[in-house]
Amino acid sequence: MIHRMLAIDGGGLRGIIAVAFLERVEALVSSREGREVRLCDVFDLVGGTSTGAIIATAIALGRPMSQIRQDYLTRGQRIFRSTWDPRRLTGMHARYDAALLETELEKDVGARTLDSPDLKTRLAIVAKRLDTGAPWILTNIPTAPYFADPPDGSYLGNRHYRLSKIILASAAAPSLFEPLLMQVAPDQPKALFVDGAITPWNDPSIPLLMLARMKTYGLQWPTGADVLKLVSIGTGAYRDQVSATQAGKDLSIAFAARSLLTLIGDAGTQSHLLMRWLGRPILPETMNSEVGDLGDETLGPEPLFEYLRLNLPLEAAGLAAQGFRLSAAEIDRLRALADPAVMPDLYRIATAFAENMITPDVVAALYT
Repeated sequence: MIHRMLAIDGGGLRGIIAVAFLERVEALVSSREGREVRLCDVFDLVGGTSTGAIIATAIALGRPMSQIRQDYLTRGQRIFRSTWDPRRLTGMHARYDAALLETELEKDVGARTLDSPDLKTRLAIVAKRLDTGAPWILTNIPTAPYFADPPDGSYLGNRHYRLSKIILASAAAPSLFEPLLMQVAPDQPKALFVDGAITPWNDPSIPLLMLARMKTYGLQWPTGADVLKLVSIGTGAYRDQVSATQAGKDLSIAFAARSLLTLIGDAGTQSHLLMRWLGRPILPETMNSEVGDLGDETLGPEPLFEYLRLNLPLEAAGLAAQGFRLSAAEIDRLRALADPAVMPDLYRIATAFAENMITPDVVAALYT
């Protein structure tokens, strides 16, 4: 029996890139099956971080990618709109209204909780609990720790958490949205959650592998490239670079923030390299100048799974290779996390990349 996992990166409104790639996957799977197929029927475990959590939840609820795309485009316009609030001018408050984001999420998932029978596949969402400093992997796997209520009533089982709250916790990007306070234990202060990207797992591939294999979660799916498949979808790839000139212009606090943001990219790069080292690639690619594409090298005697990483290069050379010759200013615009006006261009470019990258043979590899 083959088990398939789908991991979706965070990345603000650049999540439309992941939507474009997944539309292509869904279309090719439907063509292969000769019927309309939803991705919840293809993947046994779907996980996401931040904006990836929004997409993953919609997939787990059985939504077609065409609907997810339309919702993403229209709701992005509503959530990331500029609103006059003098408090935000001081930089002491988030730029966007978390209450508006929560309202939109509730339109999508209603009052459903993590144990909702409407979830048609296993779901995992990554968030960061800031008051304890711990990354959280919230999942509807019944055998996972903390899913059910403990006999002593010392905490509220994850199964009771509202999906809208969990997604909001995962998407509460510092400076964009206020952090989320959520009650997780009786007679205790509320827990403080921020964006799951503020963990090593903006790309949630590693958490999904942990859920699939670690004894504590209860799945322990067999390993091997013929029986375990992991598809990882990015939201735009580029190296965060800060020149000496720019460093000299930045205020110290701005330079510190810019430097720390590069850690998200570093963690994603390391996750991709590790997955490639542990698994067998469906689409081999050069990882870096030191290790190349790794050839047939794996950490163990055999690859633990088959691995497919799909992402859109947001750098001049990668875009030009597919016929998109853009200026530095145009590429910088495409990298924005919270500009709704960029989404149509990103979707158009990502769709073109998806048509070239994701062939029927690529999809067939998920079945063999």
